[in-house]
Amino acid sequence: MKKKFFLAATLVGLFGMNISAQAANNASATYTGTLGTYYSVVKAHDGSGTISESGALTTSTSPDFNVTTNNASGCSGYLTMAQVASTNTMANQGGTTYVALTTTGATSGQIDDALAASPDVLQNENVIAYTISCTPSGGSAFTWNGTDNRLQGVVMSAAGTKLVTVSINGSARIQTFGSNDPGGAYTANMTLTAVASL
Repeated sequence: MKKKFFLAATLVGLFGMNISAQAANNASATYTGTLGTYYSVVKAHDGSGTISESGALTTSTSPDFNVTTNNASGCSGYLTMAQVASTNTMANQGGTTYVALTTTGATSGQIDDALAASPDVLQNENVIAYTISCTPSGGSAFTWNGTDNRLQGVVMSAAGTKLVTVSINGSARIQTFGSNDPGGAYTANMTLTAVASL
């Protein structure tokens, strides 16, 4: 009798161990996607205008950019101009920032003259200079950084999206527009960059 009881108890124990050792018929796993801090800049519009016989820009529209970030502290930004003939096409003189609109025939000397402290219209054909500003919607205009040859400032102080407008303003800079400037397209190519902070 003891042997039967022992055998039965052993079988029950083994059977119970076997049940508890079996895997469940379901399990859970976790997938984690990590989103980093991002800064996105997308061109919203190109700008264009007509240069009148006085050199003034008319029927002018401004180029602008949409800047988006998920950084809770917002972001800063800076505007640079593409070089033409290996020469900077934006400069600041006396607290005013100028951009050189150039034809395909512009030379480095002509661009340098148009952006100099005292330009000479006879030395800067193919180039017309205008004042330029860069302003985020509802924010303060960017300021000039002469070390990096750019306009820079705060775009936004919290996560979100802001429109940043580049205005090329009004009349041609004195001594940069004249009858020696050929007809045709005068352009300035620009890049807006968004960063965490300057």
